[in-house]
Amino acid sequence: MSITLELSDEVTPQAEQYARQQGRSLAALVEEYLRQVVAKQVA
Repeated sequence: MSITLELSDEVTPQAEQYARQQGRSLAALVEEYLRQVVAKQVA
């Protein structure tokens, strides 16, 4: 499934840079974060 997110102009470049430093895509980081949030909700 594909979704569109709107992020502020301030956070997007920083988030993309962080993702690159981690060797991951921004989409992968967002998905990982959402999985963690959902897991906490279920637990």
